[in-house]
Amino acid sequence: MDENIIEILSSYAKIVDRELERFIPRRVDERGIEEFLGKPMYRYEAKSISEGILKPFWDLLDRGGKRWRPALMLMAYEALGGEIEDIAPLTVIPEAIHNGTLAVDDVEDRSEFRRGKPCIHRIYGEDIAINMGNTMYYLPILILEKL
Repeated sequence: MDENIIEILSSYAKIVDRELERFIPRRVDERGIEEFLGKPMYRYEAKSISEGILKPFWDLLDRGGKRWRPALMLMAYEALGGEIEDIAPLTVIPEAIHNGTLAVDDVEDRSEFRRGKPCIHRIYGEDIAINMGNTMYYLPILILEKL
């Protein structure tokens, strides 16, 4: 791949990673959980969400990835004359959904490895991988509400 393209994708990936850190916490406690997920219909259990959703999600994200989907979104917006910082928060949406689908797809395919390490379901169990993946399908709704 051309070095210029790699540099461009890398610069966009940094923006995506910054926004992921801003919108999706690595852990939540009893005080921060409502800020992350909104008012509960019932009661939240912060430890369960931290260990069963956020920890495996960040485990997968911290392994890397090219962040192509949100990078293409930024490139298209920029090509149309927009300022990428205007839509930077939206980059979390395709990346969260994509990683959620990877975790669920790995369960369905009985995959062993993802990004050089055992798949999420091999480390945390199928139930956790599926719950994490499904959460990432719907998390964008909460992100949009925060904007």
